[in-house]
Amino acid sequence: MSNIELFIPKFFEALHSIAEPKITDWITVIIVSINLIISGIIIAQFVIAKRSFEAEHEKARREKAIEMLQFWHQRLSRKSTVARKLVESFSFEQAKKLLDQEMVGRIPLEHKSLVLAIFPDIELQGKEGLVEREQEFDLKPEYSGILRWEIVNYLNHLETILSAWHHNVADKRMIEEQLTYLVSLKDNHYLLENFRRAAGDAESYPCIKAFITHLTEEKAKVSNGKNRLG
Repeated sequence: MSNIELFIPKFFEALHSIAEPKITDWITVIIVSINLIISGIIIAQFVIAKRSFEAEHEKARREKAIEMLQFWHQRLSRKSTVARKLVESFSFEQAKKLLDQEMVGRIPLEHKSLVLAIFPDIELQGKEGLVEREQEFDLKPEYSGILRWEIVNYLNHLETILSAWHHNVADKRMIEEQLTYLVSLKDNHYLLENFRRAAGDAESYPCIKAFITHLTEEKAKVSNGKNRLG
């Protein structure tokens, strides 16, 4: 056998030994690439699904906020708004009397128009629900009981709205934008604070309390920021 005949098989054997790992490497690369592509598709699908879920969740929260605000406005009345304005001016002692449906004394005469707006029949009945003095008047129990009902009803409806705000069920910003007028640092109005304190606001109206704390802190930040700029 010639040297050429011996060389040819060895040559092909050497080529095979060189090419074999390369083919295996290419197969490995292809498999890894396919796995990466599949993983990328799965991740992309997850991201799209997550964004879609978040968008739907935000939409649902906005719709819930609109629903809750409609609920609030449907239950607002001129009488309840005037009642809030009147009781907002009460001291803690007066608020406690109102809560207990007792005679509320020493109400400034300047608030008489509010009482008459809430109870127009007082004048028709010879003002028997009022005990007037020179600069003050007292509201008798039969009318303080009705006023108490108006205030409790008002606060209960508001607590319902703000429970959705507090637990992030509804869009917080929308509710804050619509109800921020209820809290005024300038006028010292904190949503019937004395009445809520008398009723035990931490237990009776926890969401209203949280809402007021939040708005007060936010408004204080804005006020301090403006002062620094000046």
